[in-house]
This record gives sequence, structure tokens and C-alpha cells, in this order.
Amino acid sequence: MSNNIENHMAVLQKSLNLVNLRSIVQFYGKFPDKYRLKIWQLLLQIPRNRDVFKMLSIQGHHKAFLSLDQQYPVPSGVLRRAFHRTLSLLVNWSPLLAEVTFLPYLVFPFVKLFHSDLLVCFEMVATFLCNWCEDWCLFLPYPPINILNVAENVLAYHDKDLLLHYVRHGITGEVYIWPLLYTMFSEIMEKDQWLQLWDHIFSNPPCFLLYLSVALNIVERKRLSVLTHSDQIKDFFENENLYQVNAVIQKAYYIQQNTPPELTPKSIISADVLPLQKGSYLRIFNPKRSLSFQERS
Repeated sequence: MSNNIENHMAVLQKSLNLVNLRSIVQFYGKFPDKYRLKIWQLLLQIPRNRDVFKMLSIQGHHKAFLSLDQQYPVPSGVLRRAFHRTLSLLVNWSPLLAEVTFLPYLVFPFVKLFHSDLLVCFEMVATFLCNWCEDWCLFLPYPPINILNVAENVLAYHDKDLLLHYVRHGITGEVYIWPLLYTMFSEIMEKDQWLQLWDHIFSNPPCFLLYLSVALNIVERKRLSVLTHSDQIKDFFENENLYQVNAVIQKAYYIQQNTPPELTPKSIISADVLPLQKGSYLRIFNPKRSLSFQERS
């Protein structure tokens, strides 16, 4: 199959556009390994703003990550330096990110892939944050209740029995949805599975990520429905290797196509990906904070 994919890519190389790229992943189920990272950059329209990136770089390491090695130890010196630099770049770009406790978990999978090109690494993460994550931070330092409520409603529509099992045992979306999102699914899948999953995430509107988290629960319902404690579910989503990635992807497409409009997350999640501007980073990650959170602060 890989030869067929590469032949298809060779034909399209001179006229690659978003429609062609999406047709490849839909037809073959994934992008070819050889072209994947370049395709992701094309899909997100990474601008490569070298001059502005240099201005962020000279601001150096941010104090928010002085104890990062205790929170998120990385054994490799090369990866550790790239990890620290990328996190500091992000906070230099958007200071609110210093308050985002899950940021290291979200950033590290990108660092592992793009550590040799920190400009691309930074712009990939920044684009992802602006398009997928602004509503994740509405209730900082707490999980995004609004997003989790949408996921719960979608799960109720497509698998009411599984949701009732969770409700019966006091298990909330904070346990069965939120860890999947902020870890980017990276803790439950092997590398090849994870890469295939992200081929589809980057080829779809941002709400597809939420559908994937619901789909994974439904596909794994047989194993999940015998777990009755939050700690068991938490361990499941931290330690299991889930090998049904194709089933999860197909279920997510089914959910995307068959969820009633009133239950979709389109009202709180971007309908389309808006790329970073060329030549500047005027758009920063700066979500509006909820009034209730501001009052508590």
C-alpha cells in the first residue's frame, strides 16, 4: 500500500492543495511516512516567520519552567533542551501560557517530532493552541467544563449505556475525556498509531479531535464498562496501548456525520483552522476567561 500512496503523492506534488491532501488520507487511511511532517505543515499553513521567531528566541528561558525537570523529566539532553526552549518560546509569545499546567504534556509530542527545527515546532504548537485549545483554558486552573459537557452530550447520543455506566459510578468527563485531549492521545498509543490519528486530526475541522475522544470511549466500551472507579479509568487511559486506531478513526467520522447540529461543539470550537499570519505573530493565544473564574481569582 505504501508504494501506491507514494505514487499518488508523486502525481500530486506539483498541485498539492488541501482538497488533494484530504483525499489522500481519506482514501488510504493515513499519509505516507516520507511526506507526513511536510503535509502537516501544509495543512496548517505554517508561515516560517524566521525574523519574528528570532526576536522571541533572544528573550531566553522563561522562569515558569525552572522546575520543569521535576514535573516532566526528559532523559535525552537534545530533547530536553528543545523541550525547554519550545515552552519558553510559547510563553514569550503568549504570557497566559505560563498558567497552563497541561502545556508540557501537549507540547512534548511535537518536540519529539520537530526538535531539529524549533521554528516549525513552535509554529505547529502555536497554530494548534489558537485553533483547538482556546476554550480549554476558559476555567483555568480547572478543566474546560464547557468542552467536557459537549463531549458528554455527544457520548449520550451515541452510547447512552456507556454514559449511564459512568454516571452511575460518579465518573466524569474530567476522567474519560480530558486526559485524552491534553496529552494529545500520546500516552495511550504507539507512535505509528498516534501519527495516523493526527493525520486525520489535521485533515479535519478542530471539533474532530473531540469526536475522536468520544469515539475512543465507545470503541473500548467493553473494557471500560467493567471498570467502576475513577482511578481505574484514569489508569486505563494512562497505561493501555489501544490497538484499534482504525476503528476509533472510523467511529469519529461516523459521529461527525451523524451528530445532530444542536449537540455539535461548533459553537465553542473553531469551524476551520486559521493559520498564523505570515511575517508576524500578531495573533496570540489569549482566550477570554470566564467571569466566574475572574471573580474567584
